[in-house]
Amino acid sequence: MKLRKILIAGAGIGGLTLGIALQRKGFEVEIYEKVSCLQPIGWGLALAPNALLALCQMFV
Repeated sequence: MKLRKILIAGAGIGGLTLGIALQRKGFEVEIYEKVSCLQPIGWGLALAPNALLALCQMFV
């Protein structure tokens, strides 16, 4: 079975996480972002317990 390239629009936390997860599953991934430079903006990130569980299952 031939895997296809996955294109992701947006390099936010969701797009980057999806890209990593798909690469680990063997997909070829390209991520596109409209801004030319990603910079920290001083915001915090809160994740619900079920989101942390999902991340642990994807990356551990």
